[in-house]
Parts: sequence; structure tokens; C-alpha cells
Amino acid sequence: NTPTFEQVAREVYEANAPGWKNPKHQQQWINSLATYVFPKIGDIPIDEVSTSDVLSVLQSIWMLKEETARRLRQRIGVVINYAVAKEWRDLPLHMAVVDKALPKQKKKINNHSALDYANIPQFFSELGELKTNLRNRLALEFTILVALRSSEVRLATWREFDLEERLWTIPADRMKMNQEH
Repeated sequence: NTPTFEQVAREVYEANAPGWKNPKHQQQWINSLATYVFPKIGDIPIDEVSTSDVLSVLQSIWMLKEETARRLRQRIGVVINYAVAKEWRDLPLHMAVVDKALPKQKKKINNHSALDYANIPQFFSELGELKTNLRNRLALEFTILVALRSSEVRLATWREFDLEERLWTIPADRMKMNQEH
């Protein structure tokens, strides 16, 4: 008995979720499929899901929720490939065909411009004059000085610091690449 797209997706989720460090990502992964994909193709047997079916899911949000649509495209591909590996379908979908049928999304660049390093002393001075939480201000300054992600600073614990050696060692499980830093 061939499982449906939803059944396979939920199995993929259960198999992979324990390996994802970020609980928010875990929830987004399955919730996005439940919101946008399952209502349209969730009941279709996995071996009958076509590029046309995937296109019908993505077209409705492709230009409205661009990032969500791109992530769904990737997640659908993962589910289909999993089904191929489990021999529930013979071939993967040709996602390149789906891509060609979708309009080009506008590139959104929302990056903040970088502060020239020569202006950092002035920035720190102005930051010090703001009436803000001292802990938050010092954390921002420290983040800038050590050039790490804010989460690595926010989640730091005292046991990571060797004050005599003037050394901060971040454990591998808190680093993006899973390597002690």
C-alpha cells in the first residue's frame, strides 16, 4: 500500500527533526507543509505526485511569500527523494521543470550596510550615550569586538571562559559548523 505525500512528509520529519538543533526550524518545517502543501497534495499517493501537482502548490505563493515558497520547494524535493530511496516511487521529480514554469522572483537584499572599521570608536561612543540597558549595550559591543554571531554571545556561560588564560572556548554544539571555537 503506497503512502500518501503527507504520510511520507511526516515520516521524513520524524526521521530528521532530532538532528535539527533549532526547535523553531523543526516547527517551521512541518507547519509550512501542513499549511501550504498537505491541503493540496497531501492525500495523493507519493508515487502519483507530479511536477504539475508541485507547481500548483508553489504557484499560489511563489510571488507573495517568496522565501516560504523556496523553502517549500526544497522540502517537497526532500520528501520525494526520500520516497524514491524507500522505493515508494520509481523516479524523483524534475524540479528544474518546476523551476522553469515559475516566474523569476525579485531579489530582495535587505542587508544593512557595514560600518567602516574606522568609525567603530565613534559608534561605541554614541552607543555609550544612549539610555539603554547596560547589559544589552555591552553584549553588542562584545559581539562586535569578537566578530561572532549574536547567539554565541547571548548563550555564553561563565564556564566557557578561562580568565587566567584570557581564552573563550565555545563548545562545538553551539557553533554552526559543530566545531569547538
